Order: sequence, then C-alpha cells, then structure tokens
Amino acid sequence: MRLRLSWLQDGTGAAIFINPMCGSGTLAIEAALAGTNRASGILRDYFAFMHLKGFNESLWKDLRAQAKKEAKKTLDCRIIATDIRRDAVEQQGGMLLLPGLST
Repeated sequence: MRLRLSWLQDGTGAAIFINPMCGSGTLAIEAALAGTNRASGILRDYFAFMHLKGFNESLWKDLRAQAKKEAKKTLDCRIIATDIRRDAVEQQGGMLLLPGLST
C-alpha cells in the first residue's frame, strides 16, 4: 500500500510536494510515481508472491498491462526535495530520473 502523500497548492492552484529532509529521495520518488499515476513497483519484474500456490500469472499480466496503460507520461505538479546533507542527496544517483520523466 502506498503511503498517502500530502500535496499542497501553489499560488496558481497547481499541486506541489515539498520534502525538506529528503535523504536519498524515497518520498520524492513515490511522489513522482503518484503524480504520474504509476503503480508502486511497476518497474520491477519479480516479486516473491509469484511463487505462491494459486498465483494467477495471466491475471497478473493483465493487471500490469492495465496499470501501465493508465500511467501518465508527464508530471503536472512540482516536487521539491532538499536535505541538509548534500551527500545523501547525491547518493540517490539519479533515481529521480524515472523513465518518461525529466527534472
């Protein structure tokens, strides 16, 4: 289950997410995923539950395809992520450059 993120409105009414203590950027990445309606974990191909008895691979493929179709290509909000520790932000190594999004 995705953490419910709090979005503010800027002066124009556009959504904005601010994380002043972002560390390596986990919440900023989740905000970008939420802002583009991307399902958490959609970039992963393997989950342990795939080996459980009763796992329906056909249903799983259909659900993933639907989730990918519903994802937006552009982010129509602002995400501001900062941290006092510059090295923490630098260690995220470009993870904020998600496929289909730009900074």
